[in-house]
Amino acid sequence: MKKIPKTLILLLALVSLNAYAWMESWEPKFDYKSANFTKLSEEKVQKLISMYAKNSYGAKIYAEGAEIDLNNDCIKDYVIIIPWMGCGLAFYGTDTFFIVSSCDGDKSISSIESFGADLSDLIKINGKIYYKHSDMLGNFENSIHNHWVYQIFSFDKFGFMQRANGDMEKIFPAVTIYYKNPRFKQIELTKADIESIIEQTIPYLHIID
Repeated sequence: MKKIPKTLILLLALVSLNAYAWMESWEPKFDYKSANFTKLSEEKVQKLISMYAKNSYGAKIYAEGAEIDLNNDCIKDYVIIIPWMGCGLAFYGTDTFFIVSSCDGDKSISSIESFGADLSDLIKINGKIYYKHSDMLGNFENSIHNHWVYQIFSFDKFGFMQRANGDMEKIFPAVTIYYKNPRFKQIELTKADIESIIEQTIPYLHIID
């Protein structure tokens, strides 16, 4: 495998940290802790991509990954974040893959498109692991503005992604207009708005041959 220059890795790491900090400045405030995970080596990340994420159009050589138990079954799962590296806001786009163990002994492979995704989006609330997802969507409140949309996902015993429920539904989906300066101000969501968010952010379930 071709080695990536260390200076380029450092530059991308700085850009990634900046993107994450920028996205965090928009999100709603709620209580959570950072999840414990083990960061994967470059070689391990590329091996997992070749096995489970070949269909991503992102810049695979700049991907990062983590080992973590996502569905609390004491079996190692994997998260792979592949950046788009596009122009403008598309630079912050990512494909995030989850390779999760299933109670039937198989694996569930799902992915979701995000903005500003980072391994720090793996969080813990009341001892349970969640993925903090962010995306940019439009046409809420009959508005032509773009909006940042934040959601929380967890993983069931089959390894499938599911939107957080219970108390989390009082906060998410959290939606704010994309203002010039970062700030979070929740907009009123209609039932149709919520249905639109769910429809536009359905995780992809991958079938691996």
